[in-house]
Amino acid sequence: MLTVTISVFWLAGVTAFFIKRHYLFAITLGIIGFYELAESIFSEIISLEIIQSEIPSYIGRMDSPDVDALGITLGRSVFFLFIIAAYLCTIRWSRRISLPVKYKNVSVFHFAFIILAVLAFGLISVYTGSGTKMLELYSRDDVYGQGAYVPLFYYATYLLVVLVILGISSFEKKRWMVMAMLVVAAMPIVREIIISGKRQLWIPSFFVLLLYLLYSRRLKINLKIWIPVLVAVIVLAMGLQFQLRMIEQGAEFGGDFYSIVLWPFLEEFLGNGHVSRLAWNMYVEGNQSVQYGLQWLFIISNSFPYMKIGNLLWPHYRSEIDSIYFSVSPWGGLPIFADAIIAFGVFGIGLVGAVMGSLLAFAHKKIEYWFAQDIYITGHSVYLISLISTLVLKYRSGIGDVLRTIIFFSVLFGFFYALGALLTNSLPLRRQSGRSTR
Repeated sequence: MLTVTISVFWLAGVTAFFIKRHYLFAITLGIIGFYELAESIFSEIISLEIIQSEIPSYIGRMDSPDVDALGITLGRSVFFLFIIAAYLCTIRWSRRISLPVKYKNVSVFHFAFIILAVLAFGLISVYTGSGTKMLELYSRDDVYGQGAYVPLFYYATYLLVVLVILGISSFEKKRWMVMAMLVVAAMPIVREIIISGKRQLWIPSFFVLLLYLLYSRRLKINLKIWIPVLVAVIVLAMGLQFQLRMIEQGAEFGGDFYSIVLWPFLEEFLGNGHVSRLAWNMYVEGNQSVQYGLQWLFIISNSFPYMKIGNLLWPHYRSEIDSIYFSVSPWGGLPIFADAIIAFGVFGIGLVGAVMGSLLAFAHKKIEYWFAQDIYITGHSVYLISLISTLVLKYRSGIGDVLRTIIFFSVLFGFFYALGALLTNSLPLRRQSGRSTR
């Protein structure tokens, strides 16, 4: 009953933050709750045996570790409390010290090389069949994607969200030619993402659109209609893409509601929740040694494109890290809750929860200002909105993947944006008025 009680408080918290227009935090809190609480409810109330009999893919192969249900439920509760407390404290503190900042809109030519890079990388991905190569990984149980890593494919997917943000700005300013250009540039890589079966690659782009619908105060549309429509499209697209992936593994699907909607989400949330349970069993109740965050340092050192510094400095640690992650998550997916336990044991729950809450508070203020007040275009704003929209959905990938994404995206965005800025400053282009906004 403790799990049910915590779930009720969690649902009440998500609802309260949503009503108070803290949409980003409400959605993030909801995502974390689904990943962590759904598994507890199913395991303790419905029982794992029923789950194993009803879901014939990797959840059906999960073992049932001897875990203190009360312990891990309290651990998850502490995680939620630290996230919420840190968020509320940071929001209150940031209001006291925030100062009005002026920005100057920049020309779309500053992003010319980013747009061209997405188009070029997408066309190369189509030509080389990158989407098909990524899909074939699932038939080989290569869940970590080591068998056919396609760099240019991932470069384009990282930068795709930038085009969506530029598209929103162009829509606000009714620059239809720019929007058409952005759509054309995105089409090749979108095609490959659909074929690849990797749902996580296009979700950030849809998430930006969802935030725009929620935060914008200038849209004259019925949000009660369009937000459910967008959510339904996301759910349906994720389900269909999941079917494509499972068919590659030899599974048979029907066209019913269970196969398209329920099965994919049960796989996602129950599977990753079970990973958290395994991490708790091994590093809190078991005798496995925590890593003290060394795995994150190693991942950071290997995150710069074409520079595997970590492999050079610690050549034997890579196999150790792979073994640790595989023992906890043999089928992919590593919730931040589990990654925090691997790093610092039970103390990592509060530490990581507090950091997450504080960062989400700053992210909310940035998102709210950009969408609700004035959609200004600067390198700084587009970079932060893109990064926030990408990282919020990385909960199921672990802190290491979050840090890797920050570095990788920063390098890609910074390089191509710098080229665009040099181009704009060197050519005799007609300058915009550069209206400052608050």
